[in-house]
This record gives sequence, C-alpha cells and structure tokens, in this order.
Amino acid sequence: MNPATHQRICAEIQERHQREIVAVVAQRDELEKLCNYNERVMQELLQQRDELAAALEKLARLGNEPHYGNSIGNQIARDALAKVGAGTTAEPDCDRSACGDFSPGRCDNPECPALRHNVELRGGPAVSSPERPA
Repeated sequence: MNPATHQRICAEIQERHQREIVAVVAQRDELEKLCNYNERVMQELLQQRDELAAALEKLARLGNEPHYGNSIGNQIARDALAKVGAGTTAEPDCDRSACGDFSPGRCDNPECPALRHNVELRGGPAVSSPERPA
C-alpha cells in the first residue's frame, strides 16, 4: 500500500472515531440531563406524597385525636393512607358505643358489634349502634 493511501485511510478512521466519540458524549450528556430531571421529579413526587399523607393522617384522626376517628370520612382517609403506603390501619375502626368500653387506647374487644362499623364502604352490610342508626 502506498504511504499516501495509508495516511488517508488512517485519517478517515481517526475522523470517524472522533465523530463517534462526539456522538457518544452527546448521548451521555442527554442521559445525564434526563436522569437529573427524573430525580427532581421523583423528589417532588415524594414530597407531595408526604404532604398528602400528613393531610390524610389529620383527616383520619379528625374528631377523635389522637386516635383514628370512626366516621366514613375517617375511614376513607385511612384507606387512602394505606394506598399511598403511609400511615397505618392497625387501629380497629370501633366507636365503642355498642360495647360501652370507652377505656383509652386501642379497642381490645374483638366481639364488639361496633367494630368495623364502616363495612358498608366495602360492600358489606351496615352495622348500626344506638348513636348511629343504620
């Protein structure tokens, strides 16, 4: 091979590699921008979720603070908390009116007829208590 041809081929290969490097660097920069954007969006979403969870927690306890309330609205807020992965639904949904156990803390009477009185939200039969007619 003649030296001029060899030099021309080497120059073409070098030029092609340089263009490929520039293209790869541009793609890397674009991916970095996308990753940074996605990270910012994720942080904003997490912050919004936390704000939503705090508002739902207040609604879930409205009227019975510091315990969860027993109204349909309280239960809707507790269900929404469970869906967003925040809060807890460990405290039973009992207004304690049927069994007369008004001691502080969680309801510990599993046979209480008022327990889970909001089952009609989930398609079950409504349960009534003297203070809350069906």
